[in-house]
Amino acid sequence: DAQQQVEISGAADGASVDLSLDAAAMRYGVAVDGFDVTLASSELPFPSVNVRLEALGASFLLPLTGGPDLQDFALGLRIVGLALPAEIWGMLDPIGNLPRDPATAILDLKGKVALFGDILSPEVAAMDSPPGELHALDIDELRLTAAGGALTGAGGFTFDNSDLDTIPGLPRPTGAIDLQLKGGNKLLDTLVSMGLLPADEAGMVRMMMGLFGRPGDEPDSIVSRIEITPEGAILANGQRIQ
Repeated sequence: DAQQQVEISGAADGASVDLSLDAAAMRYGVAVDGFDVTLASSELPFPSVNVRLEALGASFLLPLTGGPDLQDFALGLRIVGLALPAEIWGMLDPIGNLPRDPATAILDLKGKVALFGDILSPEVAAMDSPPGELHALDIDELRLTAAGGALTGAGGFTFDNSDLDTIPGLPRPTGAIDLQLKGGNKLLDTLVSMGLLPADEAGMVRMMMGLFGRPGDEPDSIVSRIEITPEGAILANGQRIQ
């Protein structure tokens, strides 16, 4: 067999890195604008493909020291404007059933934790259990857009670490998240017509969408508010589901 050859090259319009470290916390962030990647391989049915990203980024804030006080943490991931080349679309969807708009995935989290010890200490590294407790989690932004569908959301939860019985083994959460899905039904119909999704599985997805969501103000939109009460009840749009 001939030896496989792969060549990968990339270029960006600009990039930045933010890094800080002290005794209390470590902060890191990287952002890339206008990122192009070209892949050439002897295994591909065409000479090369080019993938374009409008923006790519990742960041986190990690507390390092232990103690009784709550400390901030954060995590961010951004993939914005991922455009697949025509060659890939031609293989996945040669007739052009799916919208070919660039895809985006964004997740922005922050919260509060209490650490039992210094994260970098040998004692914490040797622990078999988690080195701290999660006390709050905020979803500042959730965004997924691809193939004509768009899911967005935001919300927040607090956690009672003294109650590990309401949800066995986990601290009891209280809070809510608001979600909105646009274009979901049309995307399901298209995937079924293309033979990429069995009709019975699409029916199950629609049933779940009906259970947890309600029609939004815009055509083919579903909104949902998932809430967990202090008593441990789970509500979807005010209706108890557990």
